[in-house]
Amino acid sequence: MADRNLKKLDRLKIVAFKEAERKPLAKSEEKERTFDTPVNVDDFSQFYGTKYRQKPSIGTGKTEAKLAASLPRALTFTIILDNTIVFRTDLNDPGQSSLSVAQQVDNFLGVCYEDGQTTPNHLVITWGEVTFDCVLQTSTIKYSLFDVDGTPLRATIAATFTEDDRKAAKNKNNEEKINDDNKGKQQKLMKGGDRLDLIAKEVYGDANLQFPLASYNNIKHPRENLSGTTLIFPSIEELLR
Repeated sequence: MADRNLKKLDRLKIVAFKEAERKPLAKSEEKERTFDTPVNVDDFSQFYGTKYRQKPSIGTGKTEAKLAASLPRALTFTIILDNTIVFRTDLNDPGQSSLSVAQQVDNFLGVCYEDGQTTPNHLVITWGEVTFDCVLQTSTIKYSLFDVDGTPLRATIAATFTEDDRKAAKNKNNEEKINDDNKGKQQKLMKGGDRLDLIAKEVYGDANLQFPLASYNNIKHPRENLSGTTLIFPSIEELLR
């Protein structure tokens, strides 16, 4: 059973933000958007993973694993919410009022979701030395102890949170802006054998425009293999800026 002295327990703190950049909140707003409680946390684990692709090794007939991407980290733990005499915060700290288990569950869900459990909030979890930017991926709530009137006295929340990096979110916003800027522009998916100089000649009437076209599309050299690359063709005025 958990230690009766709650002051020795680390406080789990989850703060919700509407935007992925997680700009600092005013104190009054932060209080409303925080799940902060002394709890017993069980089954705490972190997931790290990488994704590889198999690439044929020239001349050997074998394949070798090439790093393709890092998978989002995940944080999983079980929160035990208990309103029995062991965990009653008002009995251990007269300055605090005790919340029912149902209220604590509602607070947890209210912080993790924005609009009635439909839109996940961007979260920052702090527990002990752990700080994690994330969103709630899954949660399973189980009630296991009840008062004589049916009021739940204990619940467990098994929750998994997926990494939601604020830097990645900023990059995603930039990519979305680029995609918006590219709407309506002519595009071409390059195939094996396609040449940038011939395409520049076909689109703009000048093969020498392959160089600014390569630069516009972040291509290091016009003669590199462009198979699978999507070329974007801006107006000639924008290309020559």
